Amino acid sequence: MLPFSFIFLYKLLFYFAIQSDDTALHIAVRNGNTETVKLLTEAGIDLNSQEHFGNTALHHAAHNVNTEVTRLMIDAGIDLNKQTKSDDTALHIAVRNGNTETVKLLTEAGIDLNSQEHVGYTALHLAAHNGNTEVTRLMIDAGIDLNKQTKSDDTALHLAAQNGNTEVTRLMIDAGIDLNKQTKVSGR
Repeated sequence: MLPFSFIFLYKLLFYFAIQSDDTALHIAVRNGNTETVKLLTEAGIDLNSQEHFGNTALHHAAHNVNTEVTRLMIDAGIDLNKQTKSDDTALHIAVRNGNTETVKLLTEAGIDLNSQEHVGYTALHLAAHNGNTEVTRLMIDAGIDLNKQTKSDDTALHLAAQNGNTEVTRLMIDAGIDLNKQTKVSGR
């Protein structure tokens, strides 16, 4: 007999498999099957179809650090600004995963840099929080709103300061971020 944890895991995986709402494109992207992705896009599959959590194939490509598939999706005309159920765009996912090449591709393709996820983080907030100087520089150079605030009024500067990300802080200061914005959150 399987231990409880294996039974629980099996049931959990089975539940999500039933609830997935995946298309063949979602599956091909998640598995890195570039030629299959190309075939499906050329055949006219709905690029913007969202699975159970609201992810499109582009979200999965950003998560799986697959720049070739990301480029295919962009070239095929996928909606860059489609958001998941937690309001993430593919850019949020790429930044969160430190996927600089995908961030470059999405930025060059014209994704909305100032899109905010469920707590109000932009790509810059995520890069600043994680101390990712390269992505922070990319976002600044692309023209992201430095002073955009989250639902608790945090700017990216607040998050960089909280986490001791000095180089990211310096980049934002040099770019002209408002040093006097105040947050609602105390006790940091």
